[in-house]
Amino acid sequence: MDTRTTGPLTLHVEPCAEDSTRYRWAIRDRDHILRVAAYALPDAAAARAQGHAALAEAAALRRDADPVPPVPA
Repeated sequence: MDTRTTGPLTLHVEPCAEDSTRYRWAIRDRDHILRVAAYALPDAAAARAQGHAALAEAAALRRDADPVPPVPA
């Protein structure tokens, strides 16, 4: 299993449960799964690359959703 962290979000890459020659990724926020691979990928590098892109997107969505503090007038 490979894990990468961006703030509270973590990327996990593991062998597929149905076919151990293929890999899947999952993005978690602590113990909660936020996103998972829609299909198994042919190798860990492909799963890691696709998962890393999804992790960056999830981190950006989370950052953009955080309220911006008001600017003092």
